[in-house]
Amino acid sequence: MRLDSRDYYLLAFKKALRNLRYIPTGVIEVHMVNRVKKAALVVFALAITGCQASPFLSTKPEIGPKMPVAPLPTYVPGEFYEFDNGSRYTVTAVSKDRVSWRNNKGAKSTRYVNFVIPELQLQTKSRVVAGRTDADPRTLWPLALGNQGEFSFVQRTTKTDTKEVVDVERRWKCAVNGTKRVVVPAGTFNTFVIKCDRFSLVSGSLRGTRIYYYSPKIGYYVMREDMKPRSVDHRRQLVRHGFRTTLLPKKEQASLIRTLTRALETNPDGVASTWNSSSRRISAMLVPVRSYKSTGGAMCRKYYSVYNVNGHIHKNARRMCKDRKSGNWKRIG
Repeated sequence: MRLDSRDYYLLAFKKALRNLRYIPTGVIEVHMVNRVKKAALVVFALAITGCQASPFLSTKPEIGPKMPVAPLPTYVPGEFYEFDNGSRYTVTAVSKDRVSWRNNKGAKSTRYVNFVIPELQLQTKSRVVAGRTDADPRTLWPLALGNQGEFSFVQRTTKTDTKEVVDVERRWKCAVNGTKRVVVPAGTFNTFVIKCDRFSLVSGSLRGTRIYYYSPKIGYYVMREDMKPRSVDHRRQLVRHGFRTTLLPKKEQASLIRTLTRALETNPDGVASTWNSSSRRISAMLVPVRSYKSTGGAMCRKYYSVYNVNGHIHKNARRMCKDRKSGNWKRIG
């Protein structure tokens, strides 16, 4: 499901009309004004008829694979999602209906588990953002075709250098508009298509549209599209996702390392060892797949670690070599 073409042409219609304010009066200029008016009317007609012109747009909801109702995701510290724009987001803490994230550039944020609702707190090197909303934290969830919801969101941004404060107020209207089988660098996923339009609380004008392609299999969106009336459209796609064991409790890390070491020491290629956390919320299958020697003569092995984190499946590929002096296995890739 893409941005509805009528929305697109109505935005273009408004742009064309705004151009009239910058055309001076006069005999020659009047002819120019008439041409702009005609162009605006054509755009408006396209908006009414629903014709398509943008690669991001489609005229009707796209119904893809049949998918069961999807519950609100639950996250565990250590899960991460990396996109083709260079951003990587890692879960650092979970508390009731909120989750804290850290990206690879050092920014920290806290938001509802429901990712459709913007950040409640965001801190970067250049700004601090605080948000407040009247949204139900479970808006749209459990996900099912036709679900709709709307909420207001007020965002205050403070620049760290100048202390300048900017407030933005928006009304969000979201709906589950379809399902789609999506191919991204991270793989192929069956997704729910969630479209959110946001409007100015002052003028009521459409200020932008965001479309999420959510995969219940990994508990996050695999693609996001952003469109604004006066800006270039943007799209981000999932490159990889996984689980960082360094955010496990120390005892859990030690237990996992012991299991991995035994697998690397004794398992033939293709034979898996399994591990479970004490809470049983996380399980892992550790599979050596290739044995070889480094240029220095050390024993090395490539292995896969497949994690099931509250039903989210994450796969990592790793290589480790055994230090010839200490006898310890060290990761090399």
